Amino acid sequence: IKASLREIKDRGERYGFNSSAPESSSRVTELEQCGIRLGSLFIEDDEFLDLHSTRDELMTRLVEGAPTRTVISFLGMGGIGKTTLARKAYDAKVVKAHFDCCAWITVSQSYNLEKLIGTMAKHLCPEFKIDVIEELIGRLRNFLETKRYLIVFDDVWQVDFWGVIKHALPSNGRGSRIIITTRNDMVTAACQEDSCHLVKK
Repeated sequence: IKASLREIKDRGERYGFNSSAPESSSRVTELEQCGIRLGSLFIEDDEFLDLHSTRDELMTRLVEGAPTRTVISFLGMGGIGKTTLARKAYDAKVVKAHFDCCAWITVSQSYNLEKLIGTMAKHLCPEFKIDVIEELIGRLRNFLETKRYLIVFDDVWQVDFWGVIKHALPSNGRGSRIIITTRNDMVTAACQEDSCHLVKK
């Protein structure tokens, strides 16, 4: 645990998220979380060696297998590499070339459903200009019906998240894939169409 904390602190300093000026505790917490999130997204390949085999396995699961829509969940405490693993596979050229459209959505603990759906629509089909969430979900569903899509929902906390978001993601028999990273095992249980757990004790 101490080693992990030191690594997080060093990574935050590397990316410039530590400040010597006094700040409120909420501001410091916000900066620390931002530093950890960016550190996970932009980790260098030489810092990633221990996850290479897991990344390759994930890439295989993304581009091969059944044509049914598949949800792959990564479960574990913060800082173990869930986001890093998902990002490395998501950014791989062979993965991007396999799918018709891709989107990376950071959810976080206090997400706003309307904004989340709007962000997903902006990534996938920016021409949509609908404000009513039910209509936007319907348009997204229609748009994705003929697509092989890959969508990552990073840092999901709420159990009811999948119960709503799944309606925008048709199971269209085209080999679409959804990745969810979470610290909450109830989230993985709620969306267990197909799950792959990355857990570190």
